Amino acid sequence: MAVTLASWRRLNLSNEDDQFRNERAIACFLGKNHHYSKGRNAYWGIWTEEYVGDSSFSPDMEVLRESIEGQRTQGSTFTLSDVPALVLWGKKQALVICHLRQPPFEGMDPRKLRGKSLRELATSIENGVPATVTTFVAAQDLPLLAALPFRTFKSRSEGAARQLLWDQER
Repeated sequence: MAVTLASWRRLNLSNEDDQFRNERAIACFLGKNHHYSKGRNAYWGIWTEEYVGDSSFSPDMEVLRESIEGQRTQGSTFTLSDVPALVLWGKKQALVICHLRQPPFEGMDPRKLRGKSLRELATSIENGVPATVTTFVAAQDLPLLAALPFRTFKSRSEGAARQLLWDQER
């Protein structure tokens, strides 16, 4: 699957077009996205893990692996995980909502989502959930349906001249 900037981008409410504003959500499902974090032994055995930002999410695991190769430094390690995502699906676009710590709509009545446009839903998401929620706009056919297993991989280096190897943890 080739992910292009046109088909996958961070939600920016002030910059979305009229089509997005008026597009109705027609379905909601659990999706699967991919995320990576970067870690290293920082000082005297103290382990640190760095949140890399929006670019650490992608529906295409290979895109993340290529990005990670460009960020390698001596002593760094990476964790690459399948993460659940809530997908609000329109006719041409979808909102993909990722949260690494808790479900983004925990306790929300799903009937309140009915009949809303993607813009209205996105505004509710941006205003009503923690800052650790990351929302993307994707082409309608891009989000992956959630399928078990959700896997986690740890990087392993065999020298700077070779690509990272990936060991599956779960």
